[in-house]
Amino acid sequence: MWDLPIGWGRRWFNGSGRLGGAFLNGWAIDWIATYSSGYPVNEPDAIFTCATYQAPGGQTPEHWFNNDPNCYQARPQYSLRNNPDRFSTIRNPAAPLLNASIEKTFWLTEKYALQFRGESFNVTNTPILGAPATDFKNPRFGQLPLAQDNFPRYIQIAAKIIF
Repeated sequence: MWDLPIGWGRRWFNGSGRLGGAFLNGWAIDWIATYSSGYPVNEPDAIFTCATYQAPGGQTPEHWFNNDPNCYQARPQYSLRNNPDRFSTIRNPAAPLLNASIEKTFWLTEKYALQFRGESFNVTNTPILGAPATDFKNPRFGQLPLAQDNFPRYIQIAAKIIF
């Protein structure tokens, strides 16, 4: 939370009158930027027969990892799984996200204040797709889902009385 340096007792416009102070005083902004490298992708529960799990030609939404069906065989029934649960180098999609807010406080008396606040979540409206399908019998095996996994941009406005 950062109080803007304008209005009474601040760096700029600190000599404004009562009417100017009503518009300039009590502004604050807040932001949260987050970034994650993504969670590790689950490794298919199958016998892998190719050289690498990396997608040939580079990672795309249609080939998040090597999804060539000829590289996978079903494990024999009642056999133990001997491959890892997750890839160590392949991660689910991720992107930076920004949440921000701005608020204005009006001091009504020494004891009471009225606060208006506007908030926006996922300000940039960045879509993040979910994890790829890892069941090698699935027609979308190794592909990212078509729908986004995170919330789209949300904006909310609130008012509260502080006493």
